[in-house]
Amino acid sequence: MELVPGDRLGPYQIIAPIGKGGMGEVYRATDTRMGRDVAVKVVSGQFSDRFTREVRAIAALNHPNICTIHDVGPNYLVMEYVVGSSVTGSLPEPRAIELAQQIATALEVAHARGIVHRDLKPGNVLVTSSGVKLLDFGLATLSLQQSDESGAVAAPTPAAPVEAKSSGSEDDLETLLPGDVFTGVGVVMGTPAYMSPEQAAGVATDARSDIFSFGVVLYEMLAGRRAFAADGVFATIAAVCDAEPEPIEASPEVAQIVTKCLRKRPAERYRNVMELRLALEKAAAALRKRTPSLAVLPFVATGAPEHEYFGDGLAEDIINALSAVDGLKVIARTSTFAFKHQGQDVRGIARTLGVDHVLEGSVRTSDNRIRVTAHLIAASDGTQLWSKRYDRDLTDVFEIQDEISNAIATELKLSLTNRPILKAPTVHFPAYEAVLQGRHYFFRFDPESQSKALASFEKAISIDPGYAAAHVGVALYHWGQMVVGMADPRETMLRSVTAARQALRLDPANSEAHHILGCYFAAHEFDWTEADRYFRRAIDLNPNSLDAYHCHAMYFLAPLGRMEEALATEDLVLAKDPLALGTIFIRALILEGLGHEDAEAQTVERLNQLDPNFVFGQLLLVRLRARQRRFDEAIRLADRMIAVAGRWGTTLGALGIAQAMAGDKAGANVVIDELASSPICKESCVFYTSLIMAAAGDRAATATWAAESLQRRDHLVPLFLRSSSFELIRGEESYGNLLRMMNISQ
Repeated sequence: MELVPGDRLGPYQIIAPIGKGGMGEVYRATDTRMGRDVAVKVVSGQFSDRFTREVRAIAALNHPNICTIHDVGPNYLVMEYVVGSSVTGSLPEPRAIELAQQIATALEVAHARGIVHRDLKPGNVLVTSSGVKLLDFGLATLSLQQSDESGAVAAPTPAAPVEAKSSGSEDDLETLLPGDVFTGVGVVMGTPAYMSPEQAAGVATDARSDIFSFGVVLYEMLAGRRAFAADGVFATIAAVCDAEPEPIEASPEVAQIVTKCLRKRPAERYRNVMELRLALEKAAAALRKRTPSLAVLPFVATGAPEHEYFGDGLAEDIINALSAVDGLKVIARTSTFAFKHQGQDVRGIARTLGVDHVLEGSVRTSDNRIRVTAHLIAASDGTQLWSKRYDRDLTDVFEIQDEISNAIATELKLSLTNRPILKAPTVHFPAYEAVLQGRHYFFRFDPESQSKALASFEKAISIDPGYAAAHVGVALYHWGQMVVGMADPRETMLRSVTAARQALRLDPANSEAHHILGCYFAAHEFDWTEADRYFRRAIDLNPNSLDAYHCHAMYFLAPLGRMEEALATEDLVLAKDPLALGTIFIRALILEGLGHEDAEAQTVERLNQLDPNFVFGQLLLVRLRARQRRFDEAIRLADRMIAVAGRWGTTLGALGIAQAMAGDKAGANVVIDELASSPICKESCVFYTSLIMAAAGDRAATATWAAESLQRRDHLVPLFLRSSSFELIRGEESYGNLLRMMNISQ
């Protein structure tokens, strides 16, 4: 019988279903005694005494990389509720090895207690903000013997299944199927594509079976495809037992690990997981020495300062090209362009960004000619590793970018395909120039520059209506207008998505257009299924799209309450874009929502150290100081914001929040009146009024203003609803109504 929210299983009150598998149904529930969320799996029938004893043995495992079993009932298991994302897609080799080390550590702990997992697969490996969690010792066997002389944990007979999960697909064999009965030990249990050959054959398994499954998972993390892919269950089992997977592109050390894990005969694999873990550590050390990293600085425009946009565009295109090269870490545009006009020493920049190489250069245009110089510098000692000058026709800029990118990759001993890294996005060079100008102005964010950005993108479209990047530029412009509070969110989101859809009609593989549509379906339509589809497609098309990852965290994961996943995603972005103020701002809000006060405070402090005049960073600092009851300091900070940036939505909102939390309701009301009457604040008035009312502790007004803000589609409301600002109404009917407005069940 399926359970519904509110039902009870002993002390556990059901909140919502999580999923259904071949061996039972899984629910999110609240432990009413401990006041914590748990995951409960309910199966049909009663558990045997032996099963209960084995579950308690597994529950004794206590390790940060293993999902904890809390309790066992007559027909249910109670487990730690883990928030994270499964390992999917092709991961960069260092990241794959980092996760693999954590999986191996978890297996080593379990094997030391005589417990074999027997259902290791990507779906049972969750990546959280704190690292890997190995789930679902679903088909685990409890060994009753000590390790044999080979170092393997012996399991002469299979134990009863402890806990399992199924998607209901033919991939899972967790119930007895026709043809499953074999002579000897018993039936096939597990997921065919990830089984060891001995497990697929239904014979006795030991710890080395997990090592084979580990190899399959590692293969998939590296290759982005299954090691043993076939049509149907039995064809898959045959491939596991008899076929060899296609070779993967990996470093020799890592490829050797995968090959040894996937030996058909257990005796030819690693003897135990400790041996495997040591091999992973050596491979990780070798990778750290081998994986180069690079920052591309904006190219300096010489001769004509008005051509600065060309130097920026040249550097940005090279960043995008080199980001697609396997085995190279390239710092994103936001962080490298932060050093523009600063005249800082290259070695100092490299230290700040954590890279070992820097590419710098200059560009000069005259009539229809272009001169580009480029220098690759080693950060360790400032020596020049490579240098070249290009004198070409202006229309040859794409070839120059491609030659520079290939030269850098060759110098860093990275393998490349024979095809060009870059290709011309349009045959109309003036359209390309106009897009470069548009992006140059777009990143300045002041009203005059934004107007110039739109004019440049529209000029590009008039020259070449089929130029997808120009339509993406228009989409970004309109979305940006909404972000900085210069336009009505509902109207400008619709303009943005119209332009993005036109870009997709022209270029169905345009990643930027896909992620803009993901933002639209999340922030405007509250259609979470469509939003997720577009975000995932954007990332599939461009795995290096940091904007897609960031927006997925900000507009999708965090509003849905998947805060740990959102935090992990933003951390992934910051690994390549460490100075991205907007990303750090959202990360601080996510930490606030998680209740990680120390980490939040550190992030807010760093944000304001990087740029003391970044108004959103200042807003967070004012709120933090007020929450710390340092009211005088909070009000001084808000006054400084207004003195530096003027009286507009964010600055006035910060002052009103500080006054309200300090108990100065009269002062807060004056701010609210100014927000309502100022033409500059009309697009942000409702949102900041909701925050001020929350700071003042007015529950009814908070809910009313937040609802109006959602109706306006103020894009920050869904994220702020997860923050401490709305803690006073969380759990009340009004908060549930706000979630329902966003098609989210409480």
